[in-house]
Amino acid sequence: PFFINSNPRALNLPSLLPIQLITFNVIGYPSTSSGTFSVSIGGAVHPLAATEDTFPVHTGAFAGIDTNVEYSCVELNNAESIVKTEDFSHELQDPAKDKKTLNEFFERHITVRALPKIPYTYMALDPSNPRGFKHKQTATIHITAPPAPIDETNNVYNSKGYKVDFRFINSKAVHSQTNITFNTVGKSSKEHQKQPFKFKFDTDYNQTFFHRPNIKLRSMVTDPIMMREKLYLDMLNSAGIFTQQGAWVRLFVNNKIYGLYSIADDIKKIF
Repeated sequence: PFFINSNPRALNLPSLLPIQLITFNVIGYPSTSSGTFSVSIGGAVHPLAATEDTFPVHTGAFAGIDTNVEYSCVELNNAESIVKTEDFSHELQDPAKDKKTLNEFFERHITVRALPKIPYTYMALDPSNPRGFKHKQTATIHITAPPAPIDETNNVYNSKGYKVDFRFINSKAVHSQTNITFNTVGKSSKEHQKQPFKFKFDTDYNQTFFHRPNIKLRSMVTDPIMMREKLYLDMLNSAGIFTQQGAWVRLFVNNKIYGLYSIADDIKKIF
């Protein structure tokens, strides 16, 4: 009897089904100047790439990969030899919908953790935009500038502002700005090696941090649990009080790790 074989491979015809394209995003700082990152899928290494406009986010899109894929991130040297491989695997959050991964920091097992919110007693009439203050994750701030002004900034007695290029990266967003003013702040905190910092965005030139003109990074050197300010701000928000927003970030300056900081609004004028 006559029949139609619906399997295109059996008929040696190209498949009419769309090819699945998945984009992988890894945040990382190679240990060598020309190093990069890749993803390992089923033992095959797929190289990622970063440019001046995206670093430290390394990205690559690959076709024909099942959305239920498990993958690990890999660091490569300038000869594309493996330097280090994560000892755990990642998965897409929602294989049925996701076509790209989160911005995942190399060797960090968890990107977004399901943390309970403090219940709201009263909801603020005009709650602040929280895009830069996600409480379930630790974002990354990457800044670059000539070495000389950065060295001057590291002088605890120097509060002069210097222009830097600024990039904020959380699990889903990359927010870049150029010529942002960067300086140390604080009084008693200057007694410590880990300094607090301030970023000032010039709103006259459309510079903002998600519609905010100023933010501070607090060093938390006197807070052994590094949670005091965040809990305080969360409780004020839960009571419906107009207040700052806060979260945690890791700070890198010219590819050098400065540590974990608390990020919060620096309220100097109405915004």
